[in-house]
Amino acid sequence: MARVSEAPGQLGARIVRGSAWTAARQAVQQLSALISLVVVARLVPPAEVGLFAMATLVLTITRALTETGFEQALIQRSELNDKILDVGFCAVLLRALMVSAVMALGASVFAGFFGEPQVAELLRVLALGIAVEGLTNNRVAMFQRDLDFRRYFYFHATGQITGLAVTIGSALWLHNVWAIVLGQLASAGARVLISYVLSAQRPRLTFDLDIARELLRYGRWVSASSILLFVLVQGDNVFIGKLIGAEALAYYGWAYQLANLPALFITQILSSVMFPALARVRDEPERLAELFVRSMRLTWLMSLPSALFIAVLVEPFTRALLGERWLPIVPITHALCLFGLTRAIGASAGALFLAIGRPDLRAKLQFVQLAVLALGIWPLYARFGVLGVAWAVTAYGLTNLPAAYLCFRLCHAPLSRVLRPGLAIALAAVGGGAAAHVAARALSSLPLAALCAGALAGVLACVSLLLLLDPQGEIAGLQRALGKLRRRPAQELDAP
Repeated sequence: MARVSEAPGQLGARIVRGSAWTAARQAVQQLSALISLVVVARLVPPAEVGLFAMATLVLTITRALTETGFEQALIQRSELNDKILDVGFCAVLLRALMVSAVMALGASVFAGFFGEPQVAELLRVLALGIAVEGLTNNRVAMFQRDLDFRRYFYFHATGQITGLAVTIGSALWLHNVWAIVLGQLASAGARVLISYVLSAQRPRLTFDLDIARELLRYGRWVSASSILLFVLVQGDNVFIGKLIGAEALAYYGWAYQLANLPALFITQILSSVMFPALARVRDEPERLAELFVRSMRLTWLMSLPSALFIAVLVEPFTRALLGERWLPIVPITHALCLFGLTRAIGASAGALFLAIGRPDLRAKLQFVQLAVLALGIWPLYARFGVLGVAWAVTAYGLTNLPAAYLCFRLCHAPLSRVLRPGLAIALAAVGGGAAAHVAARALSSLPLAALCAGALAGVLACVSLLLLLDPQGEIAGLQRALGKLRRRPAQELDAP
């Protein structure tokens, strides 16, 4: 399959349309996670939620230690054929079976680390889900490579909605941690089934050592990055789960999830859309710089107001939807909101590193972040408890800022192109956050009303200020792009 060259307008339209489908996918994912969080918070005790978090930690570290990086290698390659895809499928399937076996056989040992015997039972069942996931048709990765995000949306949304339905039904019936486990298994099974419905091509059990080695040459840095990413993203959870216990882990984990909602939303768009788009223009310096600058400006636009709104509205959200017993998450969420912002900026940098064939830069950045976390987590925990762990995580997140600056240097893009619109976004976000705070405080005795009024006032104030301060900025640009999409034939935009 030869590399396809596209005109700027055609690629730009496909990026906008792909971003819209990816945003829809992320909206389904985040809404499903939010609904699940609220339902589980009401029906399942925090200590049981913490048990699932412990089992998830084991699952994540086992995955990280065996990450092949094959999917990213396939997306980044200029040429592909069926044999290469089949080798990738076999490698991923073998990895899934190995991870499943390790989890099932070592369940008692892993549970003993946390001192929670019930974790072993959870791990043995979750191991089945890992084996099932390995059967996924890897042709769905080609949807991402070809910027066909409509089918990629169906693939992920099917799993999310199925998992949510099973989690809610099981929680209403069981009122314990097994509701979350059953939801995970249902989600994995649904994704496997839909992967074969969406793609007529079927993988074959074919393996070629030379092809595998070639894929691994790129994937080895993705593998190293995966291990470092686990320690960065889950090291704080392991620390809390081991030293404090399941209930504290549940509070911290859900605070982390809330604070990172915008970051996860943006990160998925960047990894799904911008990575393959940047890879397509990596040999065209001007287009690469233009695309990266746009991604950074949009990242700032989406992440900064979101982080401020979450910080302002987390208390009425918790009181209204989760219940009073979850109020310990409020100060932790405040501490982690800045991390959510810097994590989104780091996602833009990571997409560029992968696109230009430098995954080693992302791994090296994560190594620096790990050093910052390791040096800060214990003294801050000793001084401030769980809140100190959150501040240690936020401290390492700040290293994403120099990484973003390095990206501007790598693609020869002037930093001045993001300073003026960035300042306008910052002022509008602060104004919106202030409006949300005033509206929420006025109705503090009615948490649900305070949450709704604060969110509405904040969004209206932020958008109004942004249009006033930067009338030709990103919002106007999005309106123009969407207008062009409505006038252009859908089949032209969906063509690979």
